[in-house]
Amino acid sequence: MANPTTLASAKIGGESITVRLIESPDAPGSVIVTWPKKSISISPRRFPDVAATIARLFANASTELARSKGRWL
Repeated sequence: MANPTTLASAKIGGESITVRLIESPDAPGSVIVTWPKKSISISPRRFPDVAATIARLFANASTELARSKGRWL
C-alpha cells in the first residue's frame, strides 16, 4: 500500500501545487507533482513573486526528499 508524504506545497492564485513522495513496499518510490486543474491568471507585476514561490516550493521539496532519502533507498 502506498504511503504518501507531502514534501512541499504552496497556494498560488487560490490553487494548490503539491509535491508528494509516494512510497510502496512493492514498487520504487516516485515523486508526484500535483498542479492546479485550471489555468491561473496573474498580473505581470506579480509574476516575479509567483515564480519565486514556485522555485521555493521545489527547493523545499528537494530538501525534504534528501532528508528522507535514507528511508526509501
